[in-house]
Amino acid sequence: MKAVIRVLLAFGFAAAPIHAQAVLRLPGKTVEVIGLRAWTIPMIQDSLARYAPGTSLDSHACAAVLRYDLGFADAAAIGYQMPGDTAERVLVIVVEPQDSSRVRYRTVPMDTTRPRRAWRATVRSVAERPDVFQTALWRYTAWLRDSISAIPAYATADSIQIRDLWRFLSRQRGKSERAAALQVLRSDPNYQNRMVAAAILANFTQQDEVLYALVRALLESDGPVKSAADIVLTSFGRVSPRLVDWRPVVPELHAMLNGTGAFQLSSVMRLLVVTGSGPTLATPLLRGGGEMVLAFLAAEHPAPRTGAHDLLVALHGSDLGTGVDVWRDWIGSLSR
Repeated sequence: MKAVIRVLLAFGFAAAPIHAQAVLRLPGKTVEVIGLRAWTIPMIQDSLARYAPGTSLDSHACAAVLRYDLGFADAAAIGYQMPGDTAERVLVIVVEPQDSSRVRYRTVPMDTTRPRRAWRATVRSVAERPDVFQTALWRYTAWLRDSISAIPAYATADSIQIRDLWRFLSRQRGKSERAAALQVLRSDPNYQNRMVAAAILANFTQQDEVLYALVRALLESDGPVKSAADIVLTSFGRVSPRLVDWRPVVPELHAMLNGTGAFQLSSVMRLLVVTGSGPTLATPLLRGGGEMVLAFLAAEHPAPRTGAHDLLVALHGSDLGTGVDVWRDWIGSLSR
């Protein structure tokens, strides 16, 4: 944090509203930084060069360096490749240090001791190959529908481990397994146990209480558990969405739309839209906040911009256009 303060003083820091997003064009790649207020791309580049030599805005380590070395309240880096793109696109999403009040992470332990006895083999598998665990979780719903074609071509080398994970999850579909998974996700200090719990809850997404627990897990400060919860929620939204009453988790969703959990914001906005969120939720979700939704609306890249616009239209009940100012004025009116 001292490094950040020195940088801000050097550049004459003054708070400002979120402005048009900054874009850095590199050979074969475009980097867009979403959420800038007082900082600029040159400021970030200078700070990276000074405090994290070798890390650039298009580096895999960029988000972690912004958070843990430069003191940004939150940061994410996401690669996009859309049909028609001729260059790789990277979105760097930031909440600047002075806006830390917008970030309300849930503090939880990241222990690896005491794996849950009944899940011991699966927890070991998660620890050894988290990438295979994620692939299995993404494809679990498809396997339940079609056990023949569910393994993608790129994962055939890991098919035995993937099928073992699927078989384990398919055995965890009773009331006692649901109750255990909810309890573990809520309070178990072993984050690998919590990852498995989130995966088990993929069996119960037709129950609102389960969706609420998964949303709360999205507010963990570090990635493995919230990534698992995000996969389950995203799969639910794609495969079997239904109307959901999100009022019990309004504080968590409000925090996310305002800047908490940058990696998951796109999927949360889409989830709210496909589950029928409408004008009755506009004030609870956006009053005194919505800053990251507006930042996404200002993006050059169509994916975050469209996601933000779709959510705003759903919450307003009609389309006010694509301009950020008119939507900012509307959100401001919710406080009056």
